[in-house]
Amino acid sequence: MKKVISVLLSLAIVVSVMLISVPTAFPQRKYNEAPMLAELVKAGKLPPVEERLPKNPVVVDVVEEIGKYGGTVRMIHMAPESFISNYDWWVERLLRISAKDLKTIEPNVIESWKVSRDGREYTLKLREGMRWSDGDPLDTDDIKFWYEDVLMNKDLNPVIWRKVWGYGDKPVECQIIDKYTFKLKFAKPFGTFPLWMSRIETGAGVNSMILPSHALKKYHIKYAKKEDLERLMKEYKYDQWFQLFNRFVNDAGPWDATAEPRWPTLQPWVIAERPSPGVTILERNPYYWKVDKAGNQLPYIDRIRVELVNMPETVNMKIIAGELDYGGQHDVSIAYYPIYKKHEKDGNYRVLLWEGTMTDKYILLPNNTHPDPVMRKLMHNVLFKRALSVAINREEINKVLYFGLAKPSQACVVPWSSYYEEKYAKAYAQYDPALANKLLDSIGLNKRDKEGFRLRPDGKRLSIIITHAGPRVGAITAKFADMIVDYWRAIGIDARQNQVDAQLWWAKVQANELDMWIWVMDRTTDMLFPIDPIWFVPIQQWHGHAPLWEQWYETGGKQGEKPPESILKLYDIYHKMQETISEKERIRLGKMLLEFQAKNLHVIGTITDVPVPLVVSNRLRNVPEKGVIGWDTWGISLYHPEQFFIKE
Repeated sequence: MKKVISVLLSLAIVVSVMLISVPTAFPQRKYNEAPMLAELVKAGKLPPVEERLPKNPVVVDVVEEIGKYGGTVRMIHMAPESFISNYDWWVERLLRISAKDLKTIEPNVIESWKVSRDGREYTLKLREGMRWSDGDPLDTDDIKFWYEDVLMNKDLNPVIWRKVWGYGDKPVECQIIDKYTFKLKFAKPFGTFPLWMSRIETGAGVNSMILPSHALKKYHIKYAKKEDLERLMKEYKYDQWFQLFNRFVNDAGPWDATAEPRWPTLQPWVIAERPSPGVTILERNPYYWKVDKAGNQLPYIDRIRVELVNMPETVNMKIIAGELDYGGQHDVSIAYYPIYKKHEKDGNYRVLLWEGTMTDKYILLPNNTHPDPVMRKLMHNVLFKRALSVAINREEINKVLYFGLAKPSQACVVPWSSYYEEKYAKAYAQYDPALANKLLDSIGLNKRDKEGFRLRPDGKRLSIIITHAGPRVGAITAKFADMIVDYWRAIGIDARQNQVDAQLWWAKVQANELDMWIWVMDRTTDMLFPIDPIWFVPIQQWHGHAPLWEQWYETGGKQGEKPPESILKLYDIYHKMQETISEKERIRLGKMLLEFQAKNLHVIGTITDVPVPLVVSNRLRNVPEKGVIGWDTWGISLYHPEQFFIKE
């Protein structure tokens, strides 16, 4: 899977003020709509389509042909609380990255933006006439509510997101200019803010900036009547008003599988009902703000049916039986590629091998702030982690789990990144168990117990429990963990794996209770590495490799533990990457992070260039034959699922 991607994303800041303009407005004022909406217009339940679209709707290119309206797409999801397999079908962000070159930043919800000469101020404009899915206007009243009543409210947001809204260690300032225009002022030049806007989804919590204020005010202490708020708190069984508010603040976003039906959103489909346990039905958003070049309001597809399935084996059964129209990046695995291909004809689907930047691309994360002082000292010993790394047979992993279609690699950016150098990918990635044993012996781990396991300096058996969340991470996570366990037991380490529920895993990571864990190696392309290199700098407690350092960073030193000087230097490099307006300088700084990782192995990588076998029914059209998919791309969203359609 080889793809040549040019250079770092153009980040929209230059020495002079610049204006990012919107795409050419649609050349006609006559639009077409889905029959199911036309019936509602005829019945007087909806205004005409021309009144439901913004003044300047987004015009979407189709992949194969102008689609047909109608039909229901069948999907599954694998986490009761979250649409991890489906969010990318309906996520909407402030800005977006073009699928044509994977680097151009395009308008989306934000129609245009201006940048000041010093890179500190951004003037942003919403689309005039854009509406939430219930018909309420989207305007700067929503922005004002987000800023004053959510972001700056200490009950709802005790710690401001340091990487964006607290950038420069001061809260961003927000100035409302008119009904559709507002200005954000940052404490320091913010060269990567346009790229950050391509990552910020609408309606998904306190950091989303775009929230349905008309719906949320009902649950906010500033706007709701005391008696109404108390009644709602009792109904939903909450003790504090902010607990009630937080119950709803994520509902307009792409993730929440428990969201209230018909909650106002900007997404192409809206949760409509849950007809039976584990089944969610989404219907088209009648106010969706994108059209095709023929003037057809999108999406083409009427409904999406999502069924909760939490076993990979069940997913595979549904795939080969032809019961799914789309198998998302969390549903499939290259490990099952032969099974998918064998039943391709009978199941009436096609298997598209896309380039993956997440799925099955496993990474091992030693706890660099381990609560046990003996284990922490080992985790900080570079020779110990080098021994763990060279004890792994990456070629065997590639053959057994990936049929030789991937490539062995240390934790690094993708080979087509502007930041890539081969030496980073090869650092201690060779299979050399003799060297691993020699390194362990050299650091005083040369004594063993009766069963042959090495003893720690305090005389206890050297044990490492690798904790993971199973299918939530990937279909073959447990198999991968088994192989790592075998490699490390072969060099005298009592390694074991422990699969737990995703919520419990997250809680234990944040509580700093684990030895080591597994996640997928995303954030390795020029779309995301420049702004969120969490595997190389401990800046995010949610998934990172040093919970106490990350907590210290995210809270501005109020919680957690101050990292050593070497890590503080990484923070300084990361901050300079965010500030600089020079692409060349940003690449130079980014390579410094990768150089540090290659020498110190704060995380341990195994594989890169992992193909993702997307399973797509033959009736689902306008899906590209080739593409790149992962967290870096926001899944399949770069390819506009709203222009997918059903062709019987």
